[in-house]
Amino acid sequence: SSVGALVLAIIAQYAYAVKMGVLRARALASVRKTLMARLHAKGMDFHLKNDSAGLASRLSEDADALIKKNLDARVPLAGNVVSLVLATGLLLAANPLAGAVVFVMLPILGVINGWFGQKREKLYATFSLRRADLGRQGQEPLELIQSVKTFGREDIESGKYRAKAQALVEIGEEDARVGGTAHMLSSALTDFFTKQLIYILGAWAVAASMGL
Repeated sequence: SSVGALVLAIIAQYAYAVKMGVLRARALASVRKTLMARLHAKGMDFHLKNDSAGLASRLSEDADALIKKNLDARVPLAGNVVSLVLATGLLLAANPLAGAVVFVMLPILGVINGWFGQKREKLYATFSLRRADLGRQGQEPLELIQSVKTFGREDIESGKYRAKAQALVEIGEEDARVGGTAHMLSSALTDFFTKQLIYILGAWAVAASMGL
């Protein structure tokens, strides 16, 4: 019945959300442990040349971004591909022409997601570099605060920090625009070929059977 189908759909969505949350938490913990172990295993020369405490903080942020890119983004994408494949099989059985159209859309959707994925990876690489640069810009003047105050460079250093912070905001805004466009195109194409097209063909079949 329709009520039973609705209940099953709700249960499936709940199970999916819980499973994704558990997988994300476990994967994030595993990545953080691995990265921190590798940092601890570095020799003293590495720790003397680099700000290990700052690296540890960045590793935590980078681990979260890594999980977001590889789990939060790719699992839903895989779900969309499965939906398209199932819809293609259904349409091929009901209407071979419509099924063939959906089958053609599969590689197109893959190309679209691949292009946006590469663009977002480049943006994230730039974001990471600028974030590290911003951290250095905030840390160095404080380490040399006596010299900064002696030469009256407070406004200059603050201006440099604001400029780098704004550059980081611009990268974040660009990533949001690219991600939003990718999601819109992927969701719109998937919804049309897995839901709306099936409804349209179903309505057309009913109307044809009624002689309308």
